[in-house]
Amino acid sequence: MANFIKLRQWYFASLFSIFVYYGILVIILGKTQNIHINDIYVYVIAFSSLVEIFAVWFRIKGKLFKENIYRIFLILGHLPTILGFIFSLIEKNYLYFLIAFPVFIVIYVTLIPWSKK
Repeated sequence: MANFIKLRQWYFASLFSIFVYYGILVIILGKTQNIHINDIYVYVIAFSSLVEIFAVWFRIKGKLFKENIYRIFLILGHLPTILGFIFSLIEKNYLYFLIAFPVFIVIYVTLIPWSKK
């Protein structure tokens, strides 16, 4: 049970850290009007969603909730958001961050720790 509580603490700390990316982006960019979509950035963000497949695989195998593997997936879950953040800074708009956010949420829904009864 203590392990489950620790996993939940890591999960919610990592989940709510997404607001740091958004806050920094708002501070740096402010108000933007440049809406230009570069396809390669969208493809890279989509490619980073492959983390979801591996997370589901580890969850089915029952190995996802081991501490070291779970920490790695919490970090990898931020990959689409970090890429969206960087691409938004490069293109000076919020669009890539908004594209990456649903991918981040789907990955983190998979990573919700639950206890076996």
